[in-house]
Amino acid sequence: MFEPVSISALIYTLLTVGLALAWRIVAAGKRTPDGIFAFLFLLSLALLYSVASVGYFPFFLPFFFFALILCQSTAAFYVYAFPNAVRPPTRWLVFIAASDALFLLFFLLDPAFAFPAVVLSSTHLAALSLLFTLRKQRHLRPAVRAGANRTITAIILIQLLLGATTAAGIRLFMTTPFLAAVPIVILATAFLLVSSRRISRDIPLSRSFVFPLFFLSIPLGFVWYELFPLRAMLARHFESGAFPTNAAIAAFLTLNLFAIMAALIADRIPRYIGIYQARHDLFTASFRTRAAAATTHRELLRLFNTTLTSSFPEIRDLRYILFSEDDDHLPEAGLLRTCDPRLEEGLIVEWFSDGSEDHLLRRAAPSGLLEEECDRIGADLVIPLRDRGMLFGVLAISGKAINASVARTIATIASTAADHYLRLSLLSVILHKERQIRETEYFAETGNMVSLIAHEIRTPLTSVMLNLEVLKESLQKEGPIDPEYLDIAHREVKRLNETVEKMLLFGRNIKLESSDGSFDDLIADLRRTYAAVPVRFGASPTGAFRLDWDRLRYLLINLINNALQAIERSGRPGEVTVTVRKEDHRILLEVSDTGPGIPEEVGDRIFDPFFTTRKEGNGLGLAICRKIARLMEGTIELTVSRPGETRFTLTIPTEK
Repeated sequence: MFEPVSISALIYTLLTVGLALAWRIVAAGKRTPDGIFAFLFLLSLALLYSVASVGYFPFFLPFFFFALILCQSTAAFYVYAFPNAVRPPTRWLVFIAASDALFLLFFLLDPAFAFPAVVLSSTHLAALSLLFTLRKQRHLRPAVRAGANRTITAIILIQLLLGATTAAGIRLFMTTPFLAAVPIVILATAFLLVSSRRISRDIPLSRSFVFPLFFLSIPLGFVWYELFPLRAMLARHFESGAFPTNAAIAAFLTLNLFAIMAALIADRIPRYIGIYQARHDLFTASFRTRAAAATTHRELLRLFNTTLTSSFPEIRDLRYILFSEDDDHLPEAGLLRTCDPRLEEGLIVEWFSDGSEDHLLRRAAPSGLLEEECDRIGADLVIPLRDRGMLFGVLAISGKAINASVARTIATIASTAADHYLRLSLLSVILHKERQIRETEYFAETGNMVSLIAHEIRTPLTSVMLNLEVLKESLQKEGPIDPEYLDIAHREVKRLNETVEKMLLFGRNIKLESSDGSFDDLIADLRRTYAAVPVRFGASPTGAFRLDWDRLRYLLINLINNALQAIERSGRPGEVTVTVRKEDHRILLEVSDTGPGIPEEVGDRIFDPFFTTRKEGNGLGLAICRKIARLMEGTIELTVSRPGETRFTLTIPTEK
């Protein structure tokens, strides 16, 4: 029918694409009612074209009219089902089937009735589609109403276009209108399928499937182009009435066979591409994991070289070519590290200069000069070597059959290795700086501690020496000896001994010795110790707890003594309060006093070793308390500090 035959071949190709999409809807989709009717519409459209293609003027053929009303009816049912996947009720199926049968009977009565039959059936089915559209408006959500109406309008226009061009062909005795309408209908239908959110959600109608499908359908068009001249020859060997029907069925089956084959092959292509991509991602992810575990530059470079040579049999040799002999990059490469000053002025460096390219494959070089330079350095694959964006050399890889996919994977691995190499470099710098800072802090703290220790020891020693000098003079003069000097010397020696013991306690490792006990026993012991001073003890949690009770007693005594000394220095009467309570799996011990409080400017330093505000203090009491609290996996904090109230809170985890 369609002349020239090249136009018919092109339409055949487009229709094969549409049929392949239709079969994919059924094979891969959820087979919703709208998807099924879209499939049937495309099948009937293929049948219509098959009938039209076997006759020179098919409009008076009953088989053509049957295919036409079948195509328009399935379009009407698609309008009913779209977009909410509503299944048409049986009464509508029976009504449209009965009306189609009546129109077909009317068409068969007389060839003169062909024109009115086409006009009436097309108008009738388009009107039904419009009725379905108006009825469903109240069921469409506002978010999808506009898009659904556009799709439905396009389907109704396709119905009318097929009927109008067929009627025009009958009236004008020419096939041109129908010839022009067929590719428009095919392209519009395929576009509606691809753009439909419902169908696209059910099946992956992606470009990676549609584009290969189109190119695979082109051979069918050429086959049709070659077989088209056989139509006239075959027609002479068949009866005139049987040939169009048989030929149309053969063409229809051929279309579907090619469409199914094209869909299957096109579906495999993205899968194979996906398999390669998955292998590439898996390989690079594995290398990334192993590279992250490398702790030195030498270990990372050895891992990179081993990965390339063992995982890619295409690689024969690899070398790190730097621009300058004085360059200190990659000293771990050893014998694989060479120098080529001419490379810095060559085209390879120019190729990598803008930073957009991550490799250069010699066989795919865009110019002969680039290929010659690759040959000069003996490289089939070139990878740039950069340090913070600056190019300092290239990795030259030689081998056989290095294709684009292998080159891409190697470039990705090289980029990953470069990132981890830079990370290790930065980490080395950071560790070096941290080591320098720690050494500086260590020497500063050591010097500060030595001076503090010297001060703490020198003060009582000076007092002891002065008192001993006085006693020495009295003995030399054989005069009376004042025992007060001996008492002072003894007191200072005792104080010096206490300071040394606290230093030893603070400096050595303290090992906790936990045992079962109760806070009632601890509080009772403290009551006896402080029976003669204003210390009030609150209620304590009952039951047995596993703690180091000796260390806890030492800590509380230190806090209570500090509180009593603060009250004594204030010159006013006061009171110390000790409370113990349990919250969940924690014990909170609070020691508060009514003294003058701790000045705000020294509040952050009270736990520092050798820091004290008392002349007779050594600054180790609270530091030891914090050390014991941390050993108990707890904390000690100054929670309240103001005139009239100072409170220390010790929090330790425990299980009853």
